[in-house]
Amino acid sequence: MEECDYEMVVSTDPTEGSSDKLFVLLEMIGGGNINTTNVVKSWDAMGCKYTYFLPNSMDRLQTRRECVGRNFCGLGIRGKKGKPVLGIRNHRVTEPRKECDYEMVVSTGATRGPSHKLFMLFEMIGGGNINTTDVVKNWGAMGRKYTYFLPNSVDRFKTRRECVARNFCAIGLKGKKGELKPHWYINNITVTTTGDRINRFREFSFRENNEVPFINPIITDGECP
Repeated sequence: MEECDYEMVVSTDPTEGSSDKLFVLLEMIGGGNINTTNVVKSWDAMGCKYTYFLPNSMDRLQTRRECVGRNFCGLGIRGKKGKPVLGIRNHRVTEPRKECDYEMVVSTGATRGPSHKLFMLFEMIGGGNINTTDVVKNWGAMGRKYTYFLPNSVDRFKTRRECVARNFCAIGLKGKKGELKPHWYINNITVTTTGDRINRFREFSFRENNEVPFINPIITDGECP
């Protein structure tokens, strides 16, 4: 079950809103809804003891729960019987931010890769990218102290972040040093993206003989339309 972050921002005008238990219903395009029987208790960003909906205030209410298939089209607010909600000027609910799992697998051949900080850039079809200034520190599946890119090894790098709209079309590598001695022999690098109705795969290999002679300046593979 994939989860998304939801944020509702309520801007109150000069009339104070209700301090009682508040029910909020968010209706979705095509049917379905998200509801809470006590939005302050369930979604509160400032804590249960904070006083929400004061005059001329803006309150943020946040939660994390299962992603919905489409954006919201309607909102309903209800308080306790006989105590109507006053002064609500507008309500905005941000569209759910879907997250994906990314896995990069690097297959090293007969000669090892660099042991220093390594920058990787993944460019996307249609524009946009994902980058990491330190792929071992931020993505390394075996931890920071593990030695990656040994001869004839396969290393996995994983992360979870916001889904990109399309598959990757190019990859870039850059390190601190220039020429690598010996050259880094890369069999291939594969990048897999998985999420809600997303299952993408792309393979990269550097140069015809698979040897990477330098990583500064940046060396790239792939071509984006």
